[in-house]
Amino acid sequence: MAKSQEPLSITVLSGGPDAEAMISRKSAAAIGNALRTVGHDVNEMDLPTDDPIAPLREIPKEHVVFPALHGPWGEGGGAQTQLVELGLSFVGFGPAAARVAMDKHQTRMLAAEHGVAVADGAVVHRGGTCPCPLPCVLKPLDEGSSVGLRLLRTDDEATAAIKNLSGPALCEAFVPGRECTVPWVLGQVLPVVEITPATDLYDHEAKYLRDDTIFTVEPEIDPEVHAALREATKRMAARLNARHLGRADFILGPQGPVFLEWNAMPGFTASSLLPRAAGHVGISLPELTDRLIRAAHAEGPIKPIR
Repeated sequence: MAKSQEPLSITVLSGGPDAEAMISRKSAAAIGNALRTVGHDVNEMDLPTDDPIAPLREIPKEHVVFPALHGPWGEGGGAQTQLVELGLSFVGFGPAAARVAMDKHQTRMLAAEHGVAVADGAVVHRGGTCPCPLPCVLKPLDEGSSVGLRLLRTDDEATAAIKNLSGPALCEAFVPGRECTVPWVLGQVLPVVEITPATDLYDHEAKYLRDDTIFTVEPEIDPEVHAALREATKRMAARLNARHLGRADFILGPQGPVFLEWNAMPGFTASSLLPRAAGHVGISLPELTDRLIRAAHAEGPIKPIR
């Protein structure tokens, strides 16, 4: 942190009602420690499951909020709406953009409308029929961290999975190929990271519970494909009205990059990909979090839409 810049008062949020609360707490701890390293005054606030809104009212107006929240409420517009209503400055997407980014179907439709390739797919509801040829991928419409992600290979698997859905899901044709992610921070596209899980899918277990997933920053990729990944990420950031940070996930299919989804609040855990990519170009976690919190502070609170 430059000496000319004064330290800020910051509240880092974690927990909340979403399934990814434990991952959120790991991200928040890393963010809090990083911000303290550069001299900020940091308060960590763990939100309860039953009433996550009440504690937000206790945050001082002068604090900048870093909502290290993962999941439908935490990064899908619920928390953001409350922060806007309270007049607090915060890192990340505004409420409307967050809702779109969290909805995998809306995001893929937006991608297709603007020339970014997506897999064939459709929304499916509990008890419905599988709309895709097998094998196909089934994932909840509005969860993150690959919660509930499944690869369906047989009719019996598809029937059972759809019968037991707890909410709407996105079913997409399985696209074989290398999986890559492209982080985006403050208008800058960071290095591509290739993800090589030991199993067929980079699911929640491969992300957080296994230690055999291989991450390769700046993998060997055809220059044209590399350029296409970066361009698609920039295009999605613009169309989603991305704010401060995000991450675009792709499969490098036989015909080129296929967009999977956008993550509006990427993780900051030891295994998370955005900090890994930033570190590859010399941006440490303290510097990364400092840049984000200062951008939010400079912009000030988002004005509510009445």
